[in-house]
Amino acid sequence: MDHLEVKKCETCGKTKHISEFSKSYRSRCKACVAEHTREVRAAEKLTARLKPTGEEVEVIPNGTMSIHCAAYKTKDGRMIPTTALEFEKNIDWEQRRYEIAKELMKAFAANSHNQCVDASSEMLAQWSVVGADMLIAELKKGTI
Repeated sequence: MDHLEVKKCETCGKTKHISEFSKSYRSRCKACVAEHTREVRAAEKLTARLKPTGEEVEVIPNGTMSIHCAAYKTKDGRMIPTTALEFEKNIDWEQRRYEIAKELMKAFAANSHNQCVDASSEMLAQWSVVGADMLIAELKKGTI
């Protein structure tokens, strides 16, 4: 080992050989990156439904990978493979509403029919928001 190829980790402050540093976080050693990853995963709490029973459980990533799938751990210590879980989709409906309304507003403004051309900007905005709300209501029917 060439002792000239060393640097100091910004997290733990230890001087280590460059081979002990992360490729993703170049100023952090692999041990510190691994510890940080464990902390983040421990803080992640996901809600999932067990496919066979329909039971709703809170899970955290286990951090171990098998050849086919990852495993998750429940509060009571059960290890459950990803394939046995159905995760809730966290959709930012307000952001989705904005994006839909924006696209509708552009479509209304580009439409050459007299009804759209003669409408005020306020009216086009109202139509866009109402249209976005109606579409979201339909989309939510499929998620419940």
